[in-house]
Amino acid sequence: MELIQNTVMLAARDVGVGGRGAHLVIPSLVGPVLATILVFNRIYWRISLVRTLGLDDLCITLSLVRLCSLSSINVLKAD
Repeated sequence: MELIQNTVMLAARDVGVGGRGAHLVIPSLVGPVLATILVFNRIYWRISLVRTLGLDDLCITLSLVRLCSLSSINVLKAD
């Protein structure tokens, strides 16, 4: 019982961007930005060299959309 109370007190103390939330918010912002730059770079060069996009580019783009949506949920819910 004491372990549960200590865990609840620790979780209540370390909320917000100044607490443990910063460790969630920063990678949730940096990761999608970096991924977006890399995916747009890939698409740019793929169109420049091959003049078409493949199924793998579609999968990468859909993965990027999912990454951005999940990261935005993490940022919005980090109290």
